[in-house]
Amino acid sequence: MRDHHLAKGELIDGRYELAELLGRGGMGEVWAAYDQRLDRSVAVKLLTPGTAVSKVPRRLDPQDPAVVRFTREARLMAKLEHPYVPVIHDAGTHRASRLYLVMQRVYGHTLDRLVAQRGPFPVEWAAAVGAQVCSVLVQAHGRGFVHRDLTPRNVMLTTDGTVRVLDFGIATALQPPDGPRLTDAGMVAGTPGFISPEQGKGQAATPLSDLYALGCVLYEILGGRPPFTADEPLALVVQHIANTPVPLDRLRDDAPAELCHLVSRLLAKHPEDRPADAAEVREALAPWAEQAVPKATRTGTPRRPGKAPARLPHDGTDLPNDPPPDKAHAPVPEHATTPLATAQPLVRPAQPPSTSGARLPAESVDLRERAQRLVAEGRLSQALELLGKDLNEVLPRFDSSHPEVISRRLAILRLQFEAQELQAVREGCLELAETLVSTRSAPDADLAACRVMAARCLGRLGHNSAALLELREALDLQKEVLPPLDLEVLETRRDIATLLAASGSAGEALEALRHLAHDQRTALPPDHSAHAEVERLVSRLGRLTRALRLPQ
Repeated sequence: MRDHHLAKGELIDGRYELAELLGRGGMGEVWAAYDQRLDRSVAVKLLTPGTAVSKVPRRLDPQDPAVVRFTREARLMAKLEHPYVPVIHDAGTHRASRLYLVMQRVYGHTLDRLVAQRGPFPVEWAAAVGAQVCSVLVQAHGRGFVHRDLTPRNVMLTTDGTVRVLDFGIATALQPPDGPRLTDAGMVAGTPGFISPEQGKGQAATPLSDLYALGCVLYEILGGRPPFTADEPLALVVQHIANTPVPLDRLRDDAPAELCHLVSRLLAKHPEDRPADAAEVREALAPWAEQAVPKATRTGTPRRPGKAPARLPHDGTDLPNDPPPDKAHAPVPEHATTPLATAQPLVRPAQPPSTSGARLPAESVDLRERAQRLVAEGRLSQALELLGKDLNEVLPRFDSSHPEVISRRLAILRLQFEAQELQAVREGCLELAETLVSTRSAPDADLAACRVMAARCLGRLGHNSAALLELREALDLQKEVLPPLDLEVLETRRDIATLLAASGSAGEALEALRHLAHDQRTALPPDHSAHAEVERLVSRLGRLTRALRLPQ
């Protein structure tokens, strides 16, 4: 279909009047707009799925996978309530070809433009900005959110000296539901100059990937340039995987050795070598961040921890509110494999009444059917609420180890996994696994599902080595209780190969993927999406190993 060019005065959803184009990039446009219904200024981000590859927007309908995924991710993003993250007001489609997101209007300047116009930040300023970003990541990571594209362009310094972290979840929202998709450049979601080594190798972004990106941001605002530069996106990704940046203290004489060491740790190639979490980084930045607070305020009303002063101590002309993106920071679509959710449906259909004595109430059957419909519509929070009620209906009638109870607990855990409640899911899986081991005579598919899901949570949280170890043990268990070419077994093998690639074992990963491709051709229909996904992984890993001159 023909692309529709947006214009000033155009109405989005009969409500949001476009007022001024603030920026345009690879994923779409950002407009200042006026909410006619609530009489307020807002920002509207309009995205066009498909244009990165085909250059031609496709027609969208409510059931289009891109729309379903975008709506679901927007709902997840809206749950992230933090003073340093713009509030999401609305989401939808416009003229059947664009996705839109309506957000709180933020006034300020992005970090990349500030560095370009005014040079590196003072040490205390950089630390204060980093500490504020960490406060966002602490809350986000605690709830299972990963930014995936943290760059100086996605962090804004507002007029009151506080930061705003922009575009949470956008990279995920534009990823196809059947797995990441190659672009013409064969690149990954995020910005090549700020992408973590594990993402570059095809692994999913984790909280530790965000910490790597934060290290890149701190490096640029302290050193005045990004860690790596290159003309081609793939060359940038390869540098992040294989090269070490110029030490920060060579670019910045006044940078404290401890701060340079912290940035170096954030830029570690292996996730396990980085700080444990954003809270640790925030605490490490605190001594310098506190120096950014003006002396006059230190004996008066306490300022928020890590808050930067209101103006940069540099001369310079005023900057635009939100400058248009440049080519160096243009995001590109994703080709990073995310650990798969279990192949089983999130909510299994209600089973016939048990013959072991107790019977399922009709209300329980109805709750599960309603939960299935909500999951299909992407309304995960409401589905979880119904499944909780369903579990409460069943508990008085059955023992806690009864299959009816176990199946409901597994359904809730699968749905929580889909909603990114990773720490809670891992703890729940380990607890349920203990129950199964102590109450069942032999290992079974339910125990295998718990083990696999718990290991996948570790991978999503960035603990690749531990996740790889647990997934291998879980795979051995799956092979005992499931057919060797069962879809769940195949998906676990794919996760293991992806983790091998992320850990640097490219040759072993390629060999595993080639064996997997052969077995998938034997076990799965020719049109199954798993074939294309493994082919993409092999192709991408092959290109990276050639670029890095690694043995295959």
